[in-house]
Amino acid sequence: MGFLVLRQSGHFLADAKSGLYDFDLVSGAFALIRDVEPQLPDDRLNDGAVDAKGRLWFGSIDDAEGAACGKLYRLDAGGLAAMDSGYVITNGPAFSPDGGPDLTTVYATTATKGLSPNDLAAHLLAGGLFRFTADVPGLLQNAIA
Repeated sequence: MGFLVLRQSGHFLADAKSGLYDFDLVSGAFALIRDVEPQLPDDRLNDGAVDAKGRLWFGSIDDAEGAACGKLYRLDAGGLAAMDSGYVITNGPAFSPDGGPDLTTVYATTATKGLSPNDLAAHLLAGGLFRFTADVPGLLQNAIA
């Protein structure tokens, strides 16, 4: 599971390998709402976030994390739509809390998957959280704060 989103019913919308599910926290029951990529059995859903307009954005990835067959989806009152494609891994969607375009702080993490103990020792910042400051919206400064 990559995300849980509270629904008006009090249940949650959850993702799993094959699609979107209604999850009842009280009973523990999962009920399939929709298959998302039935034609891509080697893909799975991954990570999602809700924007300020209440739309859910989430992605799919290749389970082996090698093929660029993942897509970025948006789910809203109008339904499910593929918004972009060509991803190996969709991870970490995030939005400004107010939905505004003038973000000045960006947070990013780095991966540790696939790194050996020697690699991790040589890359002390692997897995860290970093903050970048944009002095012009959309243009990062060349520094780590």
